[in-house]
Amino acid sequence: MVRDRAASRARELERSGFALHEGDVLRPESLHGAGRGVDVAYYLIHSMGRGLDGSDFADQERRAAEGFARMAKREGIDRVIYLGGLGDRPGSKHLRSRHETALALAKHGPPLTYFRAGMVVGAQSESYRTLRYLVQRLPAMIAPAWLKNATQPIAIDDAVSYLVQALSIPSTTGAEIQIGGPDVLAYGEMLDTWPPCSVCVGGPGYPFR
Repeated sequence: MVRDRAASRARELERSGFALHEGDVLRPESLHGAGRGVDVAYYLIHSMGRGLDGSDFADQERRAAEGFARMAKREGIDRVIYLGGLGDRPGSKHLRSRHETALALAKHGPPLTYFRAGMVVGAQSESYRTLRYLVQRLPAMIAPAWLKNATQPIAIDDAVSYLVQALSIPSTTGAEIQIGGPDVLAYGEMLDTWPPCSVCVGGPGYPFR
C-alpha cells in the first residue's frame, strides 16, 4: 500500500512486480479493497509527528490504526503483524502512542502479532539518524535528560528477520514479543561508543527457540 503510486519509490515497486494499492490510513474510504486476497498484513506505519499538530498526534495515530484494523477484519485478513516500542510504562508521548496503536489494532482487527523493539539501528531509523547527526555535527554538547534513558538497540537486519519468521510460526499469532540486541545501555553511552556495532551481532530467532 502506498500513498501516491506516482511517486518514484512506488513506481520502482511496481516495476519490480508488486501489486500496489493507493490509500491513506487517515482516509478509511481509501483503504477499500486493500485487504482482498491478503492473508497477513504488516502495519509499519508511524509518523513520528511529522507535519502534525502535537495536540492531536496521538488521536490521529489511533484513528489510523482503527481504520486499518477494521478494513483488515472486514476484508478477511487473517492477522496483522505490528512493530512497536519497548517499555511497560513508556515515558515519551511517541512510545505511548505506539503502544496505543497496538491496542487499537488488537481491539478492532484480526489477531495481532505485536513485536516490541528498542532503537532499530539502520540507515533510515529516525532514532538512529538523530544520534548519528549529534555525533557527526556536535563535537561537544549540553546533554539533554533523555540521553540517560536506557534502550536495548537491535540491528535492522535482526528486526526484519523476526518480522519475516513470524509468518511461518503459528504460535506468534496473538502474541506480544519483545526483541532486542545483547546490550542494554543509555543513549549517552551509545554516543560515547559510536558506532554501536555490538547490536549487529544479536540473535535472530531468540524468542522462538
